Amino acid sequence: MSVPSRQQISAQLEAVLQRDREARCVAIRSPSAAAWPSSLAVGSHRFDLAWCESALAVRLKLAEFDARRDSGAEGGGAASRDAGLVVLTPLGEAELGDDVMARVARSRVFAVERWDTVRQVFGAVGIDARLARLSWVADALVELAPPGGYDPVPNGFLDLYTARHRVQQGLLGLDDARPEAVSLLRWTVTPGALQRWTALGAGIREDLAAWLVEGVGPVGPRLLQCIAAGHGEDAIALGIVCGVVFADTAGPAPELAAAAVRLERFVGGQPVSRPEGLDWAGAANRLLPHLDADLQRRVLARADALTVSLHLQAHQGLSDLLPGGFEARLAAFAAALSAWLVHWRTAPTAAGRTDALADAAARVTEAARSVAAHRQAAVQHARSERVAMASRLVRWLLQAGPQTPLPGVALLACANAYAMDGAFADWARLKLLGGDASIALTQAQAALVDAVKARREAFNADFARAVQAEGVQPMAPAGTLLPVEAVLDTVVAPLARRVPVLMIVVDGLSLPIYQELARDLEQHGWQETVPVSDARAPVALAALPTVTEVSRASLLAGRLANGASSVEKGAFASHPALLAVSRARTRPVLFHKGELGDALGLAPLVRAAIADPALNVVGVVFNAVDDQLGGSDQLHLRWTLEDLRLLGPLLHEARSASRVLVITADHGHVLDDRSAVRAGSDGDRWRSPAGAVQPDEVQLGGARVISPAGGTSVVCAWSERLRYASKRNGYHGGVSPQEALVPLGVFAPVHVAIEGWKAAPPRMPEWWDASVVDAPAPVAPTRVVEPAPAITRRKADTRQQGLFADEGHDAGPDGTLAAASTGVTWIDALLSSETYRAQRTLAARVAPRDDDMRVLLAALEERGGKLNRTALAQRLSMPLLRVGGFVHAARRVLNVDQAAVLVLDDASGTVTLDRRLLELQFEIRA
Repeated sequence: MSVPSRQQISAQLEAVLQRDREARCVAIRSPSAAAWPSSLAVGSHRFDLAWCESALAVRLKLAEFDARRDSGAEGGGAASRDAGLVVLTPLGEAELGDDVMARVARSRVFAVERWDTVRQVFGAVGIDARLARLSWVADALVELAPPGGYDPVPNGFLDLYTARHRVQQGLLGLDDARPEAVSLLRWTVTPGALQRWTALGAGIREDLAAWLVEGVGPVGPRLLQCIAAGHGEDAIALGIVCGVVFADTAGPAPELAAAAVRLERFVGGQPVSRPEGLDWAGAANRLLPHLDADLQRRVLARADALTVSLHLQAHQGLSDLLPGGFEARLAAFAAALSAWLVHWRTAPTAAGRTDALADAAARVTEAARSVAAHRQAAVQHARSERVAMASRLVRWLLQAGPQTPLPGVALLACANAYAMDGAFADWARLKLLGGDASIALTQAQAALVDAVKARREAFNADFARAVQAEGVQPMAPAGTLLPVEAVLDTVVAPLARRVPVLMIVVDGLSLPIYQELARDLEQHGWQETVPVSDARAPVALAALPTVTEVSRASLLAGRLANGASSVEKGAFASHPALLAVSRARTRPVLFHKGELGDALGLAPLVRAAIADPALNVVGVVFNAVDDQLGGSDQLHLRWTLEDLRLLGPLLHEARSASRVLVITADHGHVLDDRSAVRAGSDGDRWRSPAGAVQPDEVQLGGARVISPAGGTSVVCAWSERLRYASKRNGYHGGVSPQEALVPLGVFAPVHVAIEGWKAAPPRMPEWWDASVVDAPAPVAPTRVVEPAPAITRRKADTRQQGLFADEGHDAGPDGTLAAASTGVTWIDALLSSETYRAQRTLAARVAPRDDDMRVLLAALEERGGKLNRTALAQRLSMPLLRVGGFVHAARRVLNVDQAAVLVLDDASGTVTLDRRLLELQFEIRA
């Protein structure tokens, strides 16, 4: 018989009171005294506890209890009703005598039995036989019992797993009855958990360990040995390290094998097998994202330190989690980029260099993917973004090889090339300015930027010659290029005839920055739109030179002009086309920088104007970009809604008023990147015609040239390396495409539909996405027995061209591309096959048009059967949000009997075509 604990005494009292609510004196047997409390509360009753070694002591205690009750009754106190007495004694019933037995509950001395008490606190009739040998479990269950006992067990049977759950929960703080590895690892960082474990007796720890390893998996014994060895606080960090020690490698890695031996000291000298190590690593990887940020940092820092103690510094890059692994992957990317640049520098003159250059580029792309796959890439977003941009620039340089100037290039062709390609290259390279924390990566990226600048300089020279030839005289809107002075007549007024418009002129907004801002707008629920008959949005050509007083005045006046804000406000309010679409007794209103904000944010007057349904056209001049050109060059700038003060409130008010945005600029800019100054006294990037024109300049003269100093002739810099003013963060006034071409985007809230307009297809070039560029080479077209039928061309469309009609594309009435002669005979055979016609019939109205199916298949054929969803949207001239539905409709036709002919991977956004399976399903024979 053991000494009853406080919990056992309480449980016995509860059991007595359940049968006799009036019981007030209870005798319980105990072999010896213990450190019991002086009293216990059970329900509404309080019982005094008294240790009595003899029958006389028991009688005296009972007499004292009776006297206290009698005095309480005379005084009317509650003690007479609720007070009780527990006599704890080593004597039995015979030794105490009949007079004592007559006074105590049920006339007996209760002997507290462990499992009887357990049955009482669980309301159980039976107990799992596997618990019988574990006497400590009974004591623990009683000790841990809440007031009033546990919830009754189902069917009156206490099973092993219920008992385990209660014991583990009470002794260790583990809530799972059969914890998995993740649960056990999480427990090791629970405050006080490891101290609880250490405080338990050795036998209890042994039994608990045997229970715990059942559900933990292969690594269970090693985790418990790690805890027993006193390294439990490092269990998660050691799991992360295991991901390095047991990583798959291309060949033998003696250093990893040696590290596995060193790892044994953390698990009591036991070897950790590969399955155990991988299981440990997997559990740590799954747990880490669910820890709070501070604990994550501490765990990762400890894991980094452990790799040093295990001599694993050279292999940290194998880990997706280690901070040191992220640095190692950045170093590997820098090395791959530097190696590619060596090949690139020799490419223009060395023969047979193409394969080596492509292989080196593939290694750059793979190294960039490795950086992006690391969990630190999300934490250190700016660094990982620069790696992605550098990888894109490698693909951009690779796609066309060395480039030489092309004399006589048309201005429209140059503008289109820059808008659809060069602006993205500039976006990428601007992100690399300022370098990285790593000197090796900084040097490699700087060398890459130099290579990009060399090509961009050649294009800038072509563009300057094209502007000199075509852009200095009055221009009619030409396809996707508008003169800036035609924007109000050509875009804003026709649009305002359909919907209320908010025109935001972002002073100095270049096309590269616009790409970043447009992506952020779409993520915030704004959809870029174009007329249904156009493939993409246009760009505008600034008035010359590209300075605010000339180009912004021309934009807002709707005619070539030169003036300050007062000129702009008056001309905008009286513009004939804007007045024609304004309501009676209202005029278009324009707000400048000083009117936009107050101490609380967006000025009430501006909010009221945007919300006013009577105002069809509201204009705003937003100066954040232009102002930053004179700001600090020690900032990495982001161009998002959160970073541009007042732009968010403007868009909020516009969305609330269901206004459509027209986002444009007066001119762009170039950022300073080791430019050289040349004496001049007029502007940052333009000067008067006095003096000889240097090779990095161009002289411009004509009706679209309005010198702020007077006259119609200026000399402008086309090279980014040249400036005439003191050093600033950036400049404008020159004739590079970054300065002279400005964006023109129309964005609608997702709930607003514009009659005659559609969602714009994505802008990004194919090289932007590695999954497009890295697609396998196209397979050879399959020959068919019968000659393919001739492709029927559409009749020429004699209707009026769209607002921004894009030359070079035959756009159908719904905006999709018309069929073009591809010369790919297997597509003709497919579309004319009986099986295909049957599949189209089954798909009914869901089936894509043959022309669209032809474009889809030809695009996939060109890229070797794999194409990114963004690139496919561009090929189809289709909004990105429609591509998924279109591909699913095409699958209904092509996937005969659910065969995986056409597959869309939603996770990666890649569309894949299995040509051989298609030929088999549709019986196209070679």
